[in-house]
Amino acid sequence: MSELRPDDAATPMPTEADLEPADIESPDSGPDGPPERPEDLAESDTDQKDELPPDSLRMDPRVGEELYGTQFSATYSDVNVRGVNALGNNNTIHVINYKDQPSAKPVIRDLVGLPDLVKVYAEAVADKDLGEKLGERSTACLAGRPNTGRFSTACVALARRHGADQVHEVLLPADVGPEVLHRAAGSLMEGHGYVLRLPGDRHAQVMRLLADVFRRRSASLLLIKDDDSRSGVRHSAEVQHRAPDPLAVFRSHLRHQLCHQRRLSAEESDRNVDRYLDNSDLVWALRSTYGPREVVPVAKAVGDHHPANDSVFGEILRLSQPRRRARPRRCSGLRRSVQVEDRTGLQLRDERDF
Repeated sequence: MSELRPDDAATPMPTEADLEPADIESPDSGPDGPPERPEDLAESDTDQKDELPPDSLRMDPRVGEELYGTQFSATYSDVNVRGVNALGNNNTIHVINYKDQPSAKPVIRDLVGLPDLVKVYAEAVADKDLGEKLGERSTACLAGRPNTGRFSTACVALARRHGADQVHEVLLPADVGPEVLHRAAGSLMEGHGYVLRLPGDRHAQVMRLLADVFRRRSASLLLIKDDDSRSGVRHSAEVQHRAPDPLAVFRSHLRHQLCHQRRLSAEESDRNVDRYLDNSDLVWALRSTYGPREVVPVAKAVGDHHPANDSVFGEILRLSQPRRRARPRRCSGLRRSVQVEDRTGLQLRDERDF
């Protein structure tokens, strides 16, 4: 039992609230001061993880509040922007214009289906000239109308020169020109082929600008542009593209399908293809297509239903794109009969709306 002395009674015991913070010792504190709290460690790790590379398009959340206010920092700290942007929250609109920001990089992707395309490709008129241009120059241009198979022709030409597994497509972000390939030259592989769809009429300038970049790497760049038949003079590295014969496209695709899916020999496949092409309705449908993209589904449908009897064959043609276009379409109240004569001499009478 403790003994109460007079001095203890005169002096009250101090409470925890009366003590200064320095007088209270933490059980974990040591001679070097209190240890770091887990929150402090987490903040330190977060600061290290949030470090952005110089060419990043993401805004650093640590400066968002300073630049655009607390509301913007809280709402838009994870937004990636480039160029002039307008971002809003309710009635508050923030217009941002980033200057001196590095341009976005081009996307270079592999064409994984190119080896299969080479096996079923139907020869086009431009193949020979295009192969010669690629043998003489590091940059060339293929000019043709959309939906005529120009992309397939370009890819096959590059595959024949560099190999089907060494051809890539270059995709440019919005508002980024092909000049960016100068800065992204490190992404170009030696001895590979690249295809780029380039709108507008800058193909001649781009070929001159990038010729040396691809020549140093023994690579090839093939541009694709819309064909302007009104332009009189063509560039020396430009080749004009024409759609391949639709019957040749049908034959090549169906023959390949019968050989590899139906396990028919080459001779049997050729005989069956010839038998199908004796059908005048099929020939009319193929010659009425708007490019190889409409021919391939017809060939695939015939191959899937081989051997196709007359009823199945008629249903395939009925669902083909040329037949769907030939059906009556109601555009106005005026209706007339149209007499159509196709290239095979087959007389067709079609009721159309105009």
